[in-house]
Amino acid sequence: MIERINSWNSNYESDITYTVRVHKLIMGLIGVWPNLEKSRMQTRVLKGFLRTACCFLLSFNLIPWILHMFLILDSFKTRLRMIGALCFYSMVPAMYCTLMLREDRIRICMKHLQEDWRNVRDTNDRRIMLDEAKTGRFIIVCATIFLFTSGFTYRLITPIMRSTIVIGNVTIRPLVQGHYFIFFDPQQSPAYEIVFSMHLVTGIVIYLVTTSVCGTTALFTLHACGQLKLLATWLENLTSEDRRSKDHAVTQRLAAIVIHHVRIRKFLHQIQDVVGEMCFIEFIGSTLILCLLGYYVITVRPQPER
Repeated sequence: MIERINSWNSNYESDITYTVRVHKLIMGLIGVWPNLEKSRMQTRVLKGFLRTACCFLLSFNLIPWILHMFLILDSFKTRLRMIGALCFYSMVPAMYCTLMLREDRIRICMKHLQEDWRNVRDTNDRRIMLDEAKTGRFIIVCATIFLFTSGFTYRLITPIMRSTIVIGNVTIRPLVQGHYFIFFDPQQSPAYEIVFSMHLVTGIVIYLVTTSVCGTTALFTLHACGQLKLLATWLENLTSEDRRSKDHAVTQRLAAIVIHHVRIRKFLHQIQDVVGEMCFIEFIGSTLILCLLGYYVITVRPQPER
C-alpha cells in the first residue's frame, strides 16, 4: 500500500468518466453540474440560460396552481385534496435552488472524488471503487426510468384520456393540472397547445431535478462507502506481509491508514453540507404527502350501505 504511494492510477480519466457520466448528463441538462475547471464564456452563458429557463418553467407550474387553489376552488375540502400535489410542486423548486446554491460545495466534493480516483493504485482497491460507482450509476438510471415512465406518462396520457367538457357553447379541454392564468384564457388556441406543451416540458424539468438530487446523494454516499471499504481492507492486510517487511513498514502503513481515515471524515462532512438541506426538504415534503395520502384514502373510500 505505502510502496505505491507515489504512483498514479493510469486509468484515472476513464474511471472518473465512468463514475460521473450519467450524473453529468442529467445535471447538465438543468444547469447545475459544477465545472471543475475554468469554463468558457459560452459554457457560462448556456448554464445561465438553462437555469433561467428551468426557474421560469417551475414558476409556470407552481404559481397558476396556487392561484387555482385559492381563487377558483371555494371549499376547504377541495383545496385540501390539492395540497399533496402542491407540496411536491413546492419541494422541487426548493431542491433546485439548493442545488444551485450548493454548486461550490458540490464542486469541492467532486474534486475530492477526482483526487481519490487519481490516487488509487492497487487493482483490488480500484475494483472496490468501480463496484460502488456501478451501484451509483444503477441507482440514478433506475430513478430516471421510474420517474419518467410514471410521472411523464401521467402528464401525457391523463389529458388525452380525459374527455372534453361542453357547457353550453363553451368547450373545456383538459390540461395536466389545475391552473388559473390571469392574463389569457388557456382554452383558446393556440394558448391551449402552448400551455399543454409547457406542462410536458415542465414535467421533464421536475423529474430531472428529482433525479439529480437522488443521483448526487447516491454518488457521494457510495463513494464514501467505497473509501471505508478500502480502509477496512487495508486494516485486514496490515499484518499479512512477512515479519521482516512488517517491522520496517508498519509505521508507514498505519500513518497512511490514519491519514485516509481523516480524509474520509472530512469528505463525510462535505457530503453533509451538500445534501443536508435537500434531504431535509425531501423528508418534510414526503412526510406531508404520505399523511395526505392516508387522508385521501380514508375520505374517498366508499361508505358501506346501511
